[in-house]
Amino acid sequence: MSIVRMRKSMKSWGHYLMFIVAVVFIIGFIGLGLSGSRSQKSDVGTGLVAKVNGDKIDRKTYELHVQREIERLEDERGMGMLGPLEEAQLRAQIFDQTVEQMLLVQAAKRERVKVSRGETRRRIEEYVDQQVKQWREMLLAGMKGPKTDQAFETQLQRRQPGMTIRKLRSDLRKSLDVEQIREQLLIQKLGEKLKQMVKTDEASVRASFDEIRFKQITVGSQRRSMAQAEQRAKELAEKAAKGSDFSALARQYSEDQYKAAGGDRGYFLRRAYIEPDLADEVFKLKTGEVSKPITTTQGFVIAKVEAKRSALPPDFNEPKKKKAYMDAYAAQEAERVQAKFFDEVHKTAKIQVYDSELKAHTIIKDLFSAMALGSLVERKVKIESAIKEYRRALLAANDQPNAMARAYAQIAYLYTVLRSPALFSPTKEEDAKYRAEAKKVLEEALKWSESNDLRMMLADLQIEEGQFDKAVENLGVVYDNAFEDANVHSQLQAKYEKMKQGGYGKVDPLIARERQWLDDYKKRMQAEQPPQAPSGVPTGPIPQAPPPGG
Repeated sequence: MSIVRMRKSMKSWGHYLMFIVAVVFIIGFIGLGLSGSRSQKSDVGTGLVAKVNGDKIDRKTYELHVQREIERLEDERGMGMLGPLEEAQLRAQIFDQTVEQMLLVQAAKRERVKVSRGETRRRIEEYVDQQVKQWREMLLAGMKGPKTDQAFETQLQRRQPGMTIRKLRSDLRKSLDVEQIREQLLIQKLGEKLKQMVKTDEASVRASFDEIRFKQITVGSQRRSMAQAEQRAKELAEKAAKGSDFSALARQYSEDQYKAAGGDRGYFLRRAYIEPDLADEVFKLKTGEVSKPITTTQGFVIAKVEAKRSALPPDFNEPKKKKAYMDAYAAQEAERVQAKFFDEVHKTAKIQVYDSELKAHTIIKDLFSAMALGSLVERKVKIESAIKEYRRALLAANDQPNAMARAYAQIAYLYTVLRSPALFSPTKEEDAKYRAEAKKVLEEALKWSESNDLRMMLADLQIEEGQFDKAVENLGVVYDNAFEDANVHSQLQAKYEKMKQGGYGKVDPLIARERQWLDDYKKRMQAEQPPQAPSGVPTGPIPQAPPPGG
């Protein structure tokens, strides 16, 4: 038996390659012992999932990554299959992280970052060393006497006849994806190169202590198009530049929290505490000068500088203190330079998504990442276009249960989003329409896949409409499928209590049942003691070690 199967006997796990500069970019998928498949076929459709600047995300590879992570999570939880919404979220996360990885690798290549074969081999050996160390520590834990290689091999062979340290190392090497290791090194070296771009001269550090106080007028685009917002901002900037009272204009026209104070931010600010695009412009202005409209995440901002000053610390010139200030500045600037670089990578990226489900996901992600820049009408258009993509996903699913359930579940979720007073302010008629549509698609989803989450969503809508008997019926199914999930029982209790508040008196026994279950569960948890493993035979999975240098 190989180390792969040996690992599966102790629960499989995935290894995450992370390079955090402004974003978390990738699940590395260097999983060991993650082969196998679910009882239901998971891949939907053929061909490409997407292209990232021309590089392909292959359907087969993507589905394999999804499958492996689903198996890992289900094995880790030990509570059955993921629900449709959980699986949809996981698929979207893996897609986003795959795209992120590709963008960073492409950026590293454009910056002429190179990784030699020797560097890759050394990284692999570092990784193997760490994993062997993990095995040794776990298998020899609690043993008396010298913890020698011979003792280690004895324990390995108790787990797997014929296993030696040499074979363990060999199997670990074979299980690694060399290309993934190489790409990890590329991205890490890209980060190191970006750090070298940071200027840490004394003048720059002194300038970082400059502070500014300013007033602003914000013209948002929630109730108008971007073009209309920009035009209005230009008109206000022109009035302010010609001498109109800036505070009066802010009180009358601004759309932010500083409106009542005449646009005054209220205190001096350093560059680091102001939105980057706004800071870049306001620090260029002279005292009393008015800016042109500045594009920000909140809309268009017109700024007027009231005062400038330096807040250089009195102890700045003390050698040790100066070094500390310069080191802190270097770290802060490195983060800013990296964030700006990766923001530009995203802005210039050409991402073509062919999978309808993931295309809908990208529409929604874009909507919420730029919510402040979208009018109410634009938001609704995006939600509706996402629903259309999910309906296309239904056609592409070819009656495959998981895919059908995911698409229906996500459509239901979007209808609940459309009901949000804060985001969409629906009329009573619209709210009733969205509620009815959500109920209908949830019922369809449940025909394809049983899910406690979906049943509770449906029950919430039924409780809202006073359909208490139907809600109790759905929650009864949830109870039967809750197993030992205390969170589900807590939710059941809350929903029954809500029905009681709504005048439905038949739920008293159900409330009592859930309270009793939760009380019993708490007592069981308090009384339960972790099992004691015999000497040298640890229980549970080997803890995950981070990739070398990660």
